[in-house]
Amino acid sequence: MRHHFIIIYILLLSAGVSAQNVGIGTTAPASKLAIVGETGSPAIPGTTSTGVLRVGVGNNNNEGIDIGKSQTSPFSGWVQSGFNGTTADPLSFQPLGGSVGIGVLAPNASAALDVTSTTQGFLPPRMTLAQRNAITTPAEGLMISCTDCSTKRSHQYINGAWQAMTSK
Repeated sequence: MRHHFIIIYILLLSAGVSAQNVGIGTTAPASKLAIVGETGSPAIPGTTSTGVLRVGVGNNNNEGIDIGKSQTSPFSGWVQSGFNGTTADPLSFQPLGGSVGIGVLAPNASAALDVTSTTQGFLPPRMTLAQRNAITTPAEGLMISCTDCSTKRSHQYINGAWQAMTSK
């Protein structure tokens, strides 16, 4: 019995000493938890994944949220939610409230989305008139850039019906 306590003590002591960074897919983890995998293009989560990390739901490993890094330039990171490999689920950030920031460490509390940049702008979704008209029950205030609504791109929003944003 005493022999077991000595072995457990040695294991706990060695675990405490080496409890630094943990790696999956790497022998030299760069952070507290480093998961290293192959790059891949985004795919809707299913029985396989093109991501490096899956946060799954249920026991069937057929649904969840995959996180990855693209394999082609500009090598962007991606997050995709879905199930069965065919249905993309909505993905929410801060579903219970709070601000989300892009390019800012402390998003303004009065903004749901705070985008800060001195070198880039906001680019709304670009689509044709037919694609715009195919949106089922668009929400009030929804904004798009219509690529074939006039000779120039027409920025539009829903205010009871589609309205063009114009200057006076």
